[in-house]
Amino acid sequence: MVFSGKKLSELELYIGTCTDLKNKIAPGVAEEQRDYIILGNNYARTLLVVDYPGSVRGNWLTKLYRFSGNMNISTHIVPIASDKMIRHLNQSIEEYEARLDQPLSPVRRKETEKKKTSAEHMLDILLAHNHKTIFLVHTYIHLQAMSLEELERLTERLQSIIWQTGLSVAPARDNMMHAFKSVLPICDITLPHYTHQNMHAAAVSSMLPFDESELFMQSGIIMGQNMHTDNVVLVDMNDKKMFPSRNMLILGTTGMGKSFFMQKHLLRQWVLEREDTRFFLIDPEREFARVVKQIGGQVIRLSNNTEHVINPFHILHDITDDDMRGSVLFLKMQRLKIFFKLIYPNMSVLESALLERALFAVYKQYDITEHTRFAGRNAKDFPTLSDLYHHIGEGYERLRDFREILRTYTEGTNAKLFNGATNVNLHNPLICFDIRDLQQDGDSQPVVMFHVLSFLWEEITRDTTTPKKLYVDEAHLLMRSEKSALFLLDVYKRIRKYEGEAIVASQQPIDFLGAAAGKAILNNSIGMLLLGLQDNDIRDLKEHDVLPLSEEEEAIIGRRKQGEGIYVAGNHRVYMRVDVTPEELRVIDPQQYAERFGSHA
Repeated sequence: MVFSGKKLSELELYIGTCTDLKNKIAPGVAEEQRDYIILGNNYARTLLVVDYPGSVRGNWLTKLYRFSGNMNISTHIVPIASDKMIRHLNQSIEEYEARLDQPLSPVRRKETEKKKTSAEHMLDILLAHNHKTIFLVHTYIHLQAMSLEELERLTERLQSIIWQTGLSVAPARDNMMHAFKSVLPICDITLPHYTHQNMHAAAVSSMLPFDESELFMQSGIIMGQNMHTDNVVLVDMNDKKMFPSRNMLILGTTGMGKSFFMQKHLLRQWVLEREDTRFFLIDPEREFARVVKQIGGQVIRLSNNTEHVINPFHILHDITDDDMRGSVLFLKMQRLKIFFKLIYPNMSVLESALLERALFAVYKQYDITEHTRFAGRNAKDFPTLSDLYHHIGEGYERLRDFREILRTYTEGTNAKLFNGATNVNLHNPLICFDIRDLQQDGDSQPVVMFHVLSFLWEEITRDTTTPKKLYVDEAHLLMRSEKSALFLLDVYKRIRKYEGEAIVASQQPIDFLGAAAGKAILNNSIGMLLLGLQDNDIRDLKEHDVLPLSEEEEAIIGRRKQGEGIYVAGNHRVYMRVDVTPEELRVIDPQQYAERFGSHA
């Protein structure tokens, strides 16, 4: 670079840039008062940490680090050569002993004895550990507010927290500007004679904020409010560097707010990503249907009385590679066998083999083989349950019991659930499958839930570029069968390959801990929200070592306060309360909105 005919060196250029930067970020006005300074339109105060407690426990500064307010803590850690420190300590101990030989007031004597004991302890450590490194520690606490009154209130609130930690602090009276420089990112220790404290490595490590509880990313979705710091919990699950997948599991007993959180999460995702993302929901309790309708989504109600049909034999997915074409039909066969196993749980291995033979035969009646191309094939060009029912009438004596059960799905009370050509339209970007009407029938609801998930999975895997979000409420229904649980796990593990994420909710950890597939789902959950749980549920989590919880976290979950729990994202976790805006509440729960704001939606 050339300036005024002179070429600047790299050092001169660096210094010039730093000076220019300092000028740009410096406040327009900096006025120093006795115990505060005015920086532009802000008021600031710096407190000096002048003494530390004699003994501490792990994370002893947690409450200070989690203080809610405009506060910065600046800690300077300077290693000191052990030989120099030994000479210094030796000289200090001699001086303390000399003072103690003189007449002192009781207070001065106690203070001197304390300092002498501390110096002797430090000297013992150095000598016993082969001249172990000692650090000189300086700590400054900086507060800032919009007015002097607010600064005083902030200082008063902080004082009570500092008292609990055992620290001794003092405002840098008449030295506020110097103290302020010590909290700037320029590594300048301006008042060392007030703040210096000798510490060995173990003591220094206890001051580092390893328990930092903030979870605030540059962008993303607001999950809730951090109960320790009052800040929002902002998470961007699309950050692939931080999160290898985006799946989230929500656990909580009835009434703790699982479905409420999922609805709020859906609304926020919809607002941000509806232009290019597809949303699919499986709703066993009709928790989402009303919300989905209000924001323009489609609700497909499946029951014994509706006209919506999803044909189990329908194949949506196609493969252009001829060498892999057979896998489409074979994969469909595997899912069909799970489907029929849910209808007839006592199916033997032989019966399963006979059923597979019948399935291939029925498909062949419609000219469908492993070589068939399915792209553009009409929904009516696939077999139905009636075709299978009639085909196994003769020559399949071992399937007689199965055929009798199948009759209820072709001619009986469940005939409208599956029997017929698929007439479901999936063009809407937001689709909710409502299966609540089946809740009184304990046999058909898990079958329908698996069937819908299998159908959606074919739709999800049709392309690898369109972002997709799959919400599955009351997932314990799928965990009743090992086969359907394994299928849910397969979806959970593979959905990220299709630019998708799964948000799954259930009531108890044991729903997942009772089977290998369930444990794998827990282990593949990058995100997790643990709302209120019963004591035995907390014990299950501990015994299976799925998510180690501290005593405080166990207490939080055990209190069972609606909407409060532990939120986990990757390696981060916070104590969180589910938040909601007035408009979101109006959409999700009009009655609660009316009670809170005095008007109806």
